[in-house]
Amino acid sequence: MKKIILFAGFAVGLAVSWGGQVKVQKAAPPLQAMKPPTITEMFFTYLKDYPHDAQTDWSGALQGVAHDEANWYFTQALEDGERGYLVKFPLSYGLTRGVPENATGYGRERAGVRCISKAGIPGNPLKSYWHFGDLDYWKGYLFVPVEWKDTDTAMIAVFRARDLAYLGHQSLVRGHNRAAWCAVHHGEEILYIAQSNEINPKRGVVKYPLRMDQLELAVRGGYPCHTFLEVPREGWPDIVTLCDECGRPLTLGQFCQGGEFNADDSLLFLNNGRAAEHTGGEGAEGITVYETRTWRRVAFSRNGAKWFDYEFHPNSPRWEEPEGLTWWDLDAHPRRAEIPGDIGGQLHVLMIDSDGNEFFFKHYRVDSLAAIREELAPFAADRAAVIRAGVSGWIVQDRTVEFGGFRSEADASQALRVFRHYRADAAGYLAGRNHPSWRYFLAGGRAPAGVAPGERELTFDPLGLRLKRGSGGWMVTDESPHLRGGSDHLDILWFPDRESSDRNGVVEQEARTAIKIIRKYGFAHKCGIGGWPDSALIYFRR
Repeated sequence: MKKIILFAGFAVGLAVSWGGQVKVQKAAPPLQAMKPPTITEMFFTYLKDYPHDAQTDWSGALQGVAHDEANWYFTQALEDGERGYLVKFPLSYGLTRGVPENATGYGRERAGVRCISKAGIPGNPLKSYWHFGDLDYWKGYLFVPVEWKDTDTAMIAVFRARDLAYLGHQSLVRGHNRAAWCAVHHGEEILYIAQSNEINPKRGVVKYPLRMDQLELAVRGGYPCHTFLEVPREGWPDIVTLCDECGRPLTLGQFCQGGEFNADDSLLFLNNGRAAEHTGGEGAEGITVYETRTWRRVAFSRNGAKWFDYEFHPNSPRWEEPEGLTWWDLDAHPRRAEIPGDIGGQLHVLMIDSDGNEFFFKHYRVDSLAAIREELAPFAADRAAVIRAGVSGWIVQDRTVEFGGFRSEADASQALRVFRHYRADAAGYLAGRNHPSWRYFLAGGRAPAGVAPGERELTFDPLGLRLKRGSGGWMVTDESPHLRGGSDHLDILWFPDRESSDRNGVVEQEARTAIKIIRKYGFAHKCGIGGWPDSALIYFRR
């Protein structure tokens, strides 16, 4: 059995119960495979805080962050309603520094720094509005969500980024009274805004198309613009329902504080939580990430964990609260060397101490699954042969790769027929070729597709995979409800500890990487040839 686990089983843990319903394929008709996700789980690496627990003259009640090619933009929302600020700092400006005295005021600037107060805008057009939320930048303009104390309608204010000049504002649809954040979908040119402080199956994210032509026309004419959004006269605009990994409508805890799309609009990032209390469990507060093709959650931060760490401590004595976030690839920035604090990464997330005026700015490196370090070896199925190995074993081997552990020539021959059926041309290894913890094969750089004659297969949802600690190892399970006919979960892969326990986390990391690889290639079927569940060959396909 040990040989089978290490060699013949592309999936470690062949002895694990498959559970659920197993289908036996008697022929090889074309099968419409599950479409692989366009975006899969990413690697999120927490880099550092900069600033960390810093207090400045602009950090009190900090709410949002955005950027253009060379500047940071921040918003404040102080409770008296008259000291909401919009601040601009060059990328090279140290964020632990204060605002230069003569840079505060409408039309003032020093060293590239500008700071305006809501009350300081000529004519004070935002007098009745009090909360500047998490803003976004698009084509030279800043879109700032603003809430109004005395009405059931929030609004968006627009400023010219270059000089922070106020250009106008527009109310949202009647009844849309909360606007803690807004995010521009660049490809669609649509402004996304949460429908309320709490996102749930009945309250989603509202889409307001931008009318940039109207804004540009007003700017050229020198008059305020109040028609830069498409707002229906009656009813709500289109609404997006966010879902968990299994496609179930999602409930986040109250106070969704920030939102942002990444550069290619494939991901939406939200930041959720409040200083007074925990508002939800894991995956419901902190940073959550959604694929925009299906609006499924594909990742979420952990509070104080090592993999995707967004640590905050609400309630006494620290009163820490998540706030806005932005996407800016500083690793690729041409002026990276000039950035104070040696910060990098792509995702940048605010947190404040709401009991004082301190703030934290957390930075993360986000790598796509295309950057996974896979160990792949070429494999020529058409040149491979079945070879005797020792007294009681058989292998399938080409010049450089062998698949071993078959207990009979018939099993090895059937495995070779599977390789040739799919035209396998590469073998992938997790944790090295000599003793891989998991092995899989590809055809043309993709997952094998369709049904092989005589296979038994188990369907699972790659977006529903979770990692659980078991007795003596880590289990990859499918937690999605719609494929199992009522089962609680479906065991997919088992990664046993190499020692008495996985003290250094190596096996856990391998199991997490296996999930990422499954999602990268869209593997959605675990298949076997021969006896069941102790199959001579275990493989994965679309």
